[in-house]
Amino acid sequence: MREVARKTKVTNDKEIIYSRTVKAGKRIYYLDVKQDKRDQLFVSITESKRLEQSDSESFVFEKHKLFIYKEDFGKFHEAMEDIMSFITRAEDLSYKINKEINREKCRQLRGQQLTDEESEVEEPAKVSIRFDVDY
Repeated sequence: MREVARKTKVTNDKEIIYSRTVKAGKRIYYLDVKQDKRDQLFVSITESKRLEQSDSESFVFEKHKLFIYKEDFGKFHEAMEDIMSFITRAEDLSYKINKEINREKCRQLRGQQLTDEESEVEEPAKVSIRFDVDY
């Protein structure tokens, strides 16, 4: 009975038309192009994370899926660019602020003050991300 349910599940899964894989440590991301019942193409993103069992000799994979349809590509692309740019700017700014704080602490320990020029923080570089998708 278990075997029948498994076969049904496999045959009901959509055929993958195109696929890319991103390996990232214990996680693997599968970016698949599939076709729905109306013959519309969509993107299926699957995160597969390897988890060790309590006996430490076996493991299981935890999976999460996200489906993105063609009509949402523009909005999704814009949002991805925005958040990736934000993260890059935030990390860059955080690094510069921490660097300045550390420099200032070192100088204060030596009894020196920072000049206005030394304490200025540059504007972080902007990031451009492109998805080559026609929609």
